[in-house]
Amino acid sequence: MSISAVSSSGSTYVTSDTSQIESQKASILQQIQQERSSSDDSKTKEAKIAKLQMQLQQIQSSQVSNQKVKTSQAASSDSILHEYA
Repeated sequence: MSISAVSSSGSTYVTSDTSQIESQKASILQQIQQERSSSDDSKTKEAKIAKLQMQLQQIQSSQVSNQKVKTSQAASSDSILHEYA
Protein backbone atom coordinates (compact mmCIF):
# COMPACT_ATOMS: atom_id res chain seq x y z
CA MET A 1 0.00 0.00 0.00
CA SER A 2 1.35 3.41 -0.88
CA ILE A 3 0.52 6.53 1.08
CA SER A 4 1.25 10.11 0.14
CA ALA A 5 0.44 13.47 1.66
CA VAL A 6 -0.32 16.33 -0.66
CA SER A 7 -0.79 19.91 0.47
CA SER A 8 -3.25 22.01 -1.49
CA SER A 9 -4.48 25.44 -0.48
CA GLY A 10 -3.29 24.94 3.08
CA SER A 11 -4.99 21.55 3.43
CA THR A 12 -3.27 18.19 3.48
CA TYR A 13 -4.71 15.25 1.63
CA VAL A 14 -3.48 11.74 2.34
CA THR A 15 -4.07 9.14 -0.29
CA SER A 16 -3.08 5.54 -0.83
CA ASP A 17 -4.58 5.15 -4.28
CA THR A 18 -2.44 5.62 -7.38
CA SER A 19 -5.43 6.64 -9.50
CA GLN A 20 -6.31 9.29 -6.93
CA ILE A 21 -2.75 10.63 -7.08
CA GLU A 22 -2.97 10.79 -10.88
CA SER A 23 -6.28 12.62 -10.55
CA GLN A 24 -4.69 15.16 -8.20
CA LYS A 25 -1.83 15.70 -10.64
CA ALA A 26 -4.29 16.27 -13.49
CA SER A 27 -6.27 18.70 -11.35
CA ILE A 28 -3.17 20.72 -10.49
CA LEU A 29 -2.08 20.80 -14.15
CA GLN A 30 -5.54 22.08 -15.06
CA GLN A 31 -5.31 24.76 -12.36
CA ILE A 32 -1.94 25.85 -13.76
CA GLN A 33 -3.45 26.19 -17.25
CA GLN A 34 -6.39 28.16 -15.86
CA GLU A 35 -4.07 30.46 -13.96
CA ARG A 36 -1.98 31.11 -17.06
CA SER A 37 -5.08 32.39 -18.85
CA SER A 38 -6.52 34.26 -15.84
CA SER A 39 -6.85 38.02 -15.63
CA ASP A 40 -4.55 38.25 -12.58
CA ASP A 41 -1.52 40.50 -12.85
CA SER A 42 1.71 38.76 -13.85
CA LYS A 43 3.19 38.81 -10.34
CA THR A 44 0.09 37.13 -8.86
CA LYS A 45 0.01 34.59 -11.70
CA GLU A 46 3.66 33.70 -11.16
CA ALA A 47 3.13 33.23 -7.42
CA LYS A 48 0.06 31.03 -7.88
CA ILE A 49 1.70 28.97 -10.62
CA ALA A 50 4.84 28.51 -8.49
CA LYS A 51 2.70 27.25 -5.59
CA LEU A 52 0.85 24.83 -7.86
CA GLN A 53 4.10 23.59 -9.39
CA MET A 54 5.48 22.97 -5.90
CA GLN A 55 2.40 20.89 -5.07
CA LEU A 56 2.86 18.95 -8.29
CA GLN A 57 6.51 18.34 -7.44
CA GLN A 58 5.51 17.06 -3.98
CA ILE A 59 3.09 14.60 -5.56
CA GLN A 60 5.70 13.39 -8.02
CA SER A 61 8.28 13.00 -5.24
CA SER A 62 5.85 10.99 -3.14
CA GLN A 63 5.11 8.77 -6.14
CA VAL A 64 8.82 8.04 -6.56
CA SER A 65 9.13 7.28 -2.84
CA ASN A 66 6.08 5.04 -2.93
CA GLN A 67 7.43 3.18 -5.94
CA LYS A 68 10.73 2.60 -4.13
CA VAL A 69 8.84 1.22 -1.13
CA LYS A 70 6.78 -1.07 -3.36
CA THR A 71 9.90 -2.31 -5.14
CA SER A 72 11.65 -2.88 -1.82
CA GLN A 73 8.64 -4.73 -0.41
CA ALA A 74 8.37 -6.88 -3.53
CA ALA A 75 12.08 -7.74 -3.32
CA SER A 76 11.72 -8.63 0.37
CA SER A 77 8.69 -10.80 -0.31
CA ASP A 78 10.50 -12.49 -3.18
CA SER A 79 13.51 -13.13 -0.96
CA ILE A 80 11.35 -14.62 1.80
CA LEU A 81 9.56 -16.86 -0.66
CA HIS A 82 12.84 -18.19 -2.02
CA GLU A 83 14.11 -18.92 1.50
CA TYR A 84 11.13 -21.12 2.26
CA ALA A 85 10.94 -22.81 -1.14
